Amino acid sequence: MSRALITSFRVFQGLMAAAGIALAAYVVNWHLRGPHLSTPPSISFLLFSPVFTISSILYIELTPRFAPNAICPMMSLSIEVLNSIFYFSGFIAVAVCLHDLAFCDGSVCMAGRGAAVLAAAQFSLWMGSAILAAKNIFKGGRQIKLPSRGQGAGDTEL
Repeated sequence: MSRALITSFRVFQGLMAAAGIALAAYVVNWHLRGPHLSTPPSISFLLFSPVFTISSILYIELTPRFAPNAICPMMSLSIEVLNSIFYFSGFIAVAVCLHDLAFCDGSVCMAGRGAAVLAAAQFSLWMGSAILAAKNIFKGGRQIKLPSRGQGAGDTEL
């Protein structure tokens, strides 16, 4: 797996997270400023997910450079899978929320739809990077050591 591919994934994830924050914050702000109903929890969750993404990217990319002994590959993989789960649940929840509205028109509704589409794209990006990370972690497979000349048949290590 090339470093350029992973770097491009991280750049796209960061840019899409910034756009997701902007769209979700616009919808939340609209709900807070007017005499409307309270902000739907699904939109608030889509505001949380990109913030979590930015902190995840910082951890995954900066920890190996500045504290290589503190990084755990399985922790990085679990963070990538967790981001995938957050975005999957977020875009499904927003899509259901927007579908249930009797009237959805205007810039706020379009921003909500855009946030859902960005979340679906983020889900795809995080799932792809999680698959690449899992492939990198598990590519060695299960290695079996064969007995050397000095060992007996019962001394084989798996």
